[in-house]
Amino acid sequence: MRALSRALAVLSSAGTIAFSTVTLGQSYSTPVGCEDCIVYWYYVDHGDRTDYDCGTATYPGHTGSDYSLRGGNGAIDEGYEIVAAAAGVVTTAVDGNFDRCTSCGPEGGDGCGTNTPGGGFANYVVLDHGTHTTVYGHMRQGSVAVAVGDSVACGQVLGHIGSAGCSSGAHLHFEPRLKNAGYGQLLDPYVGGCSPTEQSLWVEQGPYRGMPGDTCEDSQPACPAEMGRLWTCSSDGSARSRCIDGTTSTETCEWGCTAAASDADDACALAPDGDGDGVRADTDCDDTLETTHPGAVDVCGDEIDQDCSGSDAICDPGTGGANTGGVGTTDGASSSGGGGEVGAGGAPAGGAPPNSSSGGALPTGGSSSLNATGGSGSGAASGQVQAGCQCAWRGGTDRRLGAFSASLLGILVYVTRGRRRFRSALE
Repeated sequence: MRALSRALAVLSSAGTIAFSTVTLGQSYSTPVGCEDCIVYWYYVDHGDRTDYDCGTATYPGHTGSDYSLRGGNGAIDEGYEIVAAAAGVVTTAVDGNFDRCTSCGPEGGDGCGTNTPGGGFANYVVLDHGTHTTVYGHMRQGSVAVAVGDSVACGQVLGHIGSAGCSSGAHLHFEPRLKNAGYGQLLDPYVGGCSPTEQSLWVEQGPYRGMPGDTCEDSQPACPAEMGRLWTCSSDGSARSRCIDGTTSTETCEWGCTAAASDADDACALAPDGDGDGVRADTDCDDTLETTHPGAVDVCGDEIDQDCSGSDAICDPGTGGANTGGVGTTDGASSSGGGGEVGAGGAPAGGAPPNSSSGGALPTGGSSSLNATGGSGSGAASGQVQAGCQCAWRGGTDRRLGAFSASLLGILVYVTRGRRRFRSALE
């Protein structure tokens, strides 16, 4: 902590640190949640180790107000609360760093010094109040209770007092700053004989070397200066944000963000229609196939979910729908339509083909090998063919048709030979 003050003292002596007097949108309440846990105070240095009341409760180059914890590092685990001095929006929240430092440097412990996050604050929170910010530094590890983007109320718990970063003992470093001014412009919240502040920034300033009052000013959280009520695209176009009455909202734009006119909301871009089927990518289950989209006809058995229902249609072996094969003819070919029976009269007089019923129709019902895959064939006409299905009955059907053809050929040969003998006898 003192090493940091020495570095800042050099800046102060060079004239690079200035103090500002401003009228804030809201005044501060105490930034500490306990009444008697603070044992000592170190205020902003106004030069020559002089605090706001012209006393010496400061050290060279100090840029904030320190509230030292009674019991030092040994009291950190008690969990003494740090609270928001005014309503605002969280712009920085850092945690996870060592919190038992005893000096500002490696000798104070592993992870101590000014090379820690925030230039020595290590575990800390920054609130945006519109025209200015407040910093809450050196917090207890694992205690930060807010996240970037959160809107917080006055008095809301931000974390616990610790001794992280550039710190010689457990304390809260509270520092108001003008926005975008860094260390170049400082705000001393206290009014006194040696402070440039003309009006106290506290609702109740309290006594010298005492705590400010815990009264919160009744006001709405302030929005960041760069954010308004209109939705505005982020710089990379991946989201849009807006702030209303101190509450910041952000929406992710998966397909990019489109800027609008200055008096209109920026909009998240609509999803594209990559395959030109009239259905956008955020609804289409496959935006690379024109035949696949909600409402498409699903072909059964092809392992493709054309209608985006979540699964492929199951083929029904017992019906002859739009995807069903035709009626067999007497010579084994099929024509379009349902049924699939071999036409009556397909067998010549003198004998029925093997495995056929009278009149030449193939048998119906049963677990015939003529049925489609998965079907038992009960009550269904044999020989049905369903497009798109891999049917186990094809081999059996081919064998039956082969046997039938062989029998028919034998009968024809027999009849032909008989006619020849008859003619020879007549001659």
